[in-house]
Amino acid sequence: AAGEDMACIAMKENQSWCYDIDIFGLLSSAHVLLFGAHMEVFKDSANSWRIKKSIRRYWKADLWNSLFVDLLNNSHIDEMMKILELFNSHLNQTNRLKEVAALLRHQSGWLSQKA
Repeated sequence: AAGEDMACIAMKENQSWCYDIDIFGLLSSAHVLLFGAHMEVFKDSANSWRIKKSIRRYWKADLWNSLFVDLLNNSHIDEMMKILELFNSHLNQTNRLKEVAALLRHQSGWLSQKA
C-alpha cells in the first residue's frame, strides 16, 4: 500500500524516529526524479536496506548508490554531511556547481512568481 511505502526505515523496524521521516522523504523525492516512480525498499542478504530499482551506470552510480544506501541505513548528521561533500565534490570536478546553483536560483525565482 502507498502508506506503507512512505514509512521510513525506523518506522518499518518499530524504532523511535525523529528526522528519519524527513530524510526518507528526501530520498523518495530523489527517487521519483530519477525513476519517475515511488521508491520501494527491501532488506538484502547483508541486512542492509536498498532501493529495488537499479541505478544506471551512466548516472554516476557510485554517487547515487551512496546516497540511497548510506542514508537508508544511517541517517546521522555525519552521514548526511559525507553525502553532501560527495555531491559537491562531483559537481566541482565536473565544473557544474555554478550551473546547478544558477538553475536553482532561477527555479526559486520562478516559484516565487507563481505563489
